[in-house]
Amino acid sequence: MPQNRDMGHPAISPAGGLDNEVLLVTFQIVFVGSDGILVGSDRKTYAQPPGIRGARQFIQFEQQSKITRNERVLCACSGNQEASRIAREIVDTLDPDLSEIQWKRELDRVSRIQMEGYAQIVVVRKGWLDHAIWVVAGPQGHTSQIKDKRCIGANTSACFLTENFWPGRQPIQQLIPLALVVLDYARTEFPTEVGGGFELFRVTSDGIAEPEIYVEGDKRIARIRNSFERRVKSTLFP
Repeated sequence: MPQNRDMGHPAISPAGGLDNEVLLVTFQIVFVGSDGILVGSDRKTYAQPPGIRGARQFIQFEQQSKITRNERVLCACSGNQEASRIAREIVDTLDPDLSEIQWKRELDRVSRIQMEGYAQIVVVRKGWLDHAIWVVAGPQGHTSQIKDKRCIGANTSACFLTENFWPGRQPIQQLIPLALVVLDYARTEFPTEVGGGFELFRVTSDGIAEPEIYVEGDKRIARIRNSFERRVKSTLFP
């Protein structure tokens, strides 16, 4: 797999023309429903000049999708700019008609790419809707199936919600409120790293739908979160 080719995700350039490293510190969820797969992600990225990590005064925040897709394959990526390149490589070069064994073999190969650190990519393809595949690329890279739910990216206690309020394989529409609540709790816990609004993608037998976009401060999320918190309180303190 080419590792140095520009995959269409240019670095953000600050004043003065220096190329920044784009860092995808992110939070994403994957829910496998009864009628397809729901993938949700925040949209915040930040960039800082290479070689001066920790110089946070130079960080530039942007809103940018962390989802790469075509008509049949969708990848959500978390990590550094290499994660974005790997996701684009998967979408552009892997044959979605491969058998399940061949598809897994190709993603295993991708996971062993030589790179510094790790990149996480969730891969979903149309026609295989009973699971997604989680690719951890880097030293000792590996792949595994996601058969119900998973959070990736920022290590946030919001993941507790998916473990304790997961309703099982329900229609995607019924899973959306929990997805938005979990994403918003992650934003609240890590407002510097997670945010910029959210986007939800549905992958069903009809294909990969256009994203549902929720901007920063979207009142729909506040209503859903308030309703969720009222239900939890009524359960804990009847």
